[in-house]
Amino acid sequence: MKRILLSIICCSPLFFTSNFSYSLDSTDANNSLITSIEQYGPVKSSETLWAVSSKLHPDNSVSVQQTLLAIYKLNPDVFKKGNINQFKPLSIIEVPTLAFIKMQTNQEALNLINSYASNNKKKSASQLLKQINLVEQSLKVEPQQLLDQITITELNKTAEQSRLAALEETAEQSRLAALEETAEQSRLAALEETAEQSRLAALEETAEQSRLAALEETAEQSR
Repeated sequence: MKRILLSIICCSPLFFTSNFSYSLDSTDANNSLITSIEQYGPVKSSETLWAVSSKLHPDNSVSVQQTLLAIYKLNPDVFKKGNINQFKPLSIIEVPTLAFIKMQTNQEALNLINSYASNNKKKSASQLLKQINLVEQSLKVEPQQLLDQITITELNKTAEQSRLAALEETAEQSRLAALEETAEQSRLAALEETAEQSRLAALEETAEQSRLAALEETAEQSR
């Protein structure tokens, strides 16, 4: 048991992979140096290991990074597949003692954090590559299919142009017809006005001639 404990709490820097996890024997005689009687939890789904480590950080004699590593080593079963970024729902965390936290090193903690950050970047890059491949596949079409699409597009374009040309022609014809109708109405109105003036002038002239003839006749009779 002592060999296991010494291998776990050794302070030499280690490189961690996403499949690596720690376990501690709770029956060890020196377990009081590792865990306190305190527990934290249940862990909320929105909480991260860093957030929990910040809350359980005892004092300024140790860093949040050291606290994070001590929690990870002491509670390997609360993480999904040992992933420091994913707590199992409603997990209860055993709070490490200050003595155990001091046994950890900042470099060891940074190695752990960086290993998972690297894995997450690789996963993100892989997912992005898959999405790009899906988009490229969706854009690939057979030459004949592409030709058909171009033909259909050209036909639609020609049909639209014909439709617009017909609409413009119809509109122009309607405009010309309206202008002709207006001109004809103006011409007829002018003719009617001229005819009326001529008629009135003829009536006036006839009336004047009749008046003069009557005057002359009256004068002749008087003589």
